[in-house]
Amino acid sequence: MKKILLLFLGMFLIALGTVINTKTNLGNSAIGSLPFVLSKLSNLSLGVMTNIVYATFIILQIIILKEINKKIVLQIPITILFGVLIDIINYFWFINVNSIYASFVLLFFSITFISFGMFIVLKLNLVYNTPDGLVKAISTRFKLKNGTSKNLLDFIVVLISIIISLISFKSLQGVGIGTILAVIFIGRFISLWEKLLGGKL
Repeated sequence: MKKILLLFLGMFLIALGTVINTKTNLGNSAIGSLPFVLSKLSNLSLGVMTNIVYATFIILQIIILKEINKKIVLQIPITILFGVLIDIINYFWFINVNSIYASFVLLFFSITFISFGMFIVLKLNLVYNTPDGLVKAISTRFKLKNGTSKNLLDFIVVLISIIISLISFKSLQGVGIGTILAVIFIGRFISLWEKLLGGKL
């Protein structure tokens, strides 16, 4: 039961960080940029669009690995939970950003929450967060290091987000300095949590 509660806490923190990220107006995390752009393009909420994008990631894992295993199946309820949490947090969000300083403060909290949530989920090793599952599938299939696969996936997702925003909005949406900072610091913050709390979870 403790592990289930910790898993829920981890997913909640990632969802909270993701929502905060969208409020900074500095650009979303690499993976979060695509659901954000597609949500703005459609009438669907960010949570629902995140579910759709993550469902695509699950399908890609099956195609890449040419199998359906337990690790993939368990991502389905986690993905649904994640989308629901995003929409709930979005619904109750009340903080308005009115300065560039506030934006960077929010970005710091976003990176902190996302990294700590990812640290918890990775440490528990019960189920992959869906993007991490796709990274693992790419690494396994093409014999790449996880870091290389992560960078490749981030690049592809951000590129797709840029193309869609430029075609649909004639400007960048969901991609900016915040995207770059998230790519740089989320991994480093996870390493920091590992050093500080690695043996206590």
